Amino acid sequence: MTISSLLKHEFVGEDKEDVCDLMNDFVENTENRHQLVKIHEVTFSKREGKTVAVMEYYLGDD
Repeated sequence: MTISSLLKHEFVGEDKEDVCDLMNDFVENTENRHQLVKIHEVTFSKREGKTVAVMEYYLGDD
């Protein structure tokens, strides 16, 4: 299996549940393209009343 370098993706939603739904959709869509997602770290914060999550992850091939 080939593993990518560490990647980052930002998700913005109304609350933590929104952001988690967005992250789950991202992972599902990525894995449907035959790439595995290995999450390294997720950090949550607030910006202008919105919940922000930054997911650091690696991609691998099937």
